[in-house]
Amino acid sequence: MRALTCLRLLSVLLVALWAVTATALADSKKAEHALKAYNDTLKKAEQTLKLPDLRSEQLQDLRTALDNLRADALTNTAELAPEIDATKSQLDQLGPKPESGTEDDTIAKKRDIIASNLAKLQGIQTQLEVAALSASQISDRAAEIERDHFFQRVFEPSQSILNPALWYRGAATIGRVSTNIFRIFKSWLSGISDADGGAKLWAVIFCLILAIAGGIGFRRLLARYIGPDLSDVSPSALSRLWRVFRGLGINILSVLVAYWFAGFSLDLLGHLPLQIQRIGWTLMAGSVFVASVQALTQGVLAPARPVWRLAMVDDAKAMQLRGLLNLASIIVALGFVLRELGSVVFLPPAYAAPVSAFVAAGVAAILAMCLLVARPAPQGTEVEPIFPNERPGGFGWVSKFRIVLWILIVAVAIALILGYLSLARFMMAQFVVTGSLLATLYLAHHLIDELVGTGFGPGWAAGDFLRKTVGLSEVAIARLGLLMGTLGDFLLVFIGLPLVATQWAYNLADFKGWITTLFFGFRVGGVTISFATIASALLAFGIGLIVTRLVTTWLDGRVLARTQVDRGIRDSIRTGAGYLGFALAALFALSYAGVDFSNIAIIAGALGVGIGFGLQSIVNNFVSGLILLAERPIKVGDWIAVTGGEGYVTQINVRSTEIKTFDNCSVIVPNSSLISEPVRNWTHEDTRGRVKVPFGVAYSSDPDQVREIVLKCVEKVQKEHRILLHPAPQVMFMNFGASSLDFELRIHIPEVDWTLVVASALRFEILSAFRE
Repeated sequence: MRALTCLRLLSVLLVALWAVTATALADSKKAEHALKAYNDTLKKAEQTLKLPDLRSEQLQDLRTALDNLRADALTNTAELAPEIDATKSQLDQLGPKPESGTEDDTIAKKRDIIASNLAKLQGIQTQLEVAALSASQISDRAAEIERDHFFQRVFEPSQSILNPALWYRGAATIGRVSTNIFRIFKSWLSGISDADGGAKLWAVIFCLILAIAGGIGFRRLLARYIGPDLSDVSPSALSRLWRVFRGLGINILSVLVAYWFAGFSLDLLGHLPLQIQRIGWTLMAGSVFVASVQALTQGVLAPARPVWRLAMVDDAKAMQLRGLLNLASIIVALGFVLRELGSVVFLPPAYAAPVSAFVAAGVAAILAMCLLVARPAPQGTEVEPIFPNERPGGFGWVSKFRIVLWILIVAVAIALILGYLSLARFMMAQFVVTGSLLATLYLAHHLIDELVGTGFGPGWAAGDFLRKTVGLSEVAIARLGLLMGTLGDFLLVFIGLPLVATQWAYNLADFKGWITTLFFGFRVGGVTISFATIASALLAFGIGLIVTRLVTTWLDGRVLARTQVDRGIRDSIRTGAGYLGFALAALFALSYAGVDFSNIAIIAGALGVGIGFGLQSIVNNFVSGLILLAERPIKVGDWIAVTGGEGYVTQINVRSTEIKTFDNCSVIVPNSSLISEPVRNWTHEDTRGRVKVPFGVAYSSDPDQVREIVLKCVEKVQKEHRILLHPAPQVMFMNFGASSLDFELRIHIPEVDWTLVVASALRFEILSAFRE
């Protein structure tokens, strides 16, 4: 029987062990298969980096694959962590193998199985971490090679802009590009025209005309239904800003619709070759860029409508600046299209030099003309800016960079003369593209501010909802608006920073790698910092605080309110529950963040040293606050007198207690002072109080008659003010004064708060009775 019981116990233990290890083995097998694929990918990546003449596209694809591998490896590592922790806990429960004596074979066998499984899991986790590290290192090498190629292209010397051979080669380049593109289209058109006797050729022409007309018609339709009301003679700043982004959206959508319709209809007539598709994508990208800049200049400068103008310039300058900036965008887009078309028809890279010279020289000349046109207004001219930091002549931040822009023009001119054409084109093209992005982000920032400020105001749906439905105060709405504006700025930075950086020596693969590093963590010494873990811990802490707030509100409003306990007791219980919830939320958040509380002794030792020096008074006040809540020598609503003043206790905090004096002055008293120093509390046990009214009468007065008159006065005042009859009012003969017989009236009232009012009423009544 005993053997049978042991056998059953052994079976249960083996089944439990198999159930626990089955999941770990499944995860380990999955990780092992993934490791094999990771190693193969890493070997191929190493071999790829050894190849000569790698293109930027190949390096970006390689980095994307490596970043995905790294993220997947770190994900598998994170998935193994709970299994490893659970296995360690099982091994810790079994304890170490005894050094002496015998041990049950079942426990020894179970320890060996768990230890073997733990070693296997830890080995897989280490290999995954090594694979993630290798992927990161290889990706960094690929990024370094890509940046080297970029700087080699940018700083590659060529012919000077003053060399006529450069322009002759440029004309020949355009001729070759045009000829090759004509041959591509001719080959495609001849194929579809031969198939249907030329009918499809006319259909192609009709589709292209219809696409252009459709784009124009679609733009007019959008402008009619969602465009601004330009008849408004006094538009708000929100209307002006919103007009810019509506125009931006209308222009971009119109171009996309036109190209989509053209591509869709032409593809129906006959399969579009890959080269024609690339030409179409290139033309569409250039058209979208020109349309975007045109919308920005039209919205910001508004040449024909000065009331809608954002930049503070006159009509003539606005017209000239819009034309120059639109021309600069056309030159940049034309340079982009020519370079891309050269790659489509397989022209050598050297033929891009004339295009670079054309773009750099043209944009530099236009920028110089813009700076001359947008000269500051003469002194004495007053122009009211829309934005607080705006100055006459344009956006405020543009005026500050006037000298920098002139230096940029001179640098481009020198680069063109010395033959660094790619560098000059890069500087000018990036100036136009980056400037457009920064202008858009700048306007978006002010649009968000205006949307929040106006939308949360009275008369708007959002503002009325927050005031009437939610019941928020004006201060709360202002704070919510500040929060929304700040979140909008963070969103603009999060979106705009990659867009701006990708125009320079960075690309989306760099940002993806950085985001992966921030999400999965990076090591600083022996500590791993993960923003995802920190954000999750903060979220858990926030949820804990919300739950604490809800519980304390429910406790105070539903439970304590029905017990009819004293207000001070309710405040003490609510405050103590709040402290407890805060501590639990902090502990939960720290545990979720992975803080090891096994080192609490070290932390406590460090805190002890800190308390012994700088934190002693703070901890003293904190502990005193807990004592005040527990013993309740004072509570909220009490009338107390301390060294700093006398008044009512309005709040008991962690470090200090707030007293509101009768002069409406707030006195902040450290909690330690309320524990260690004498405190007079008029309402500690009950609210009853004694009122003393001293007075004097002439020596010729009858003391008995005086007492009788005064007690009658008490009876009269008692009708309007509550005066206790037990203890009974007393008139005490206090002393023989220098010129009067000194008496003192002593009464008791149920509310000590009315001491001054009752004493004043008694004095008025006694004086009136003595005069009669």
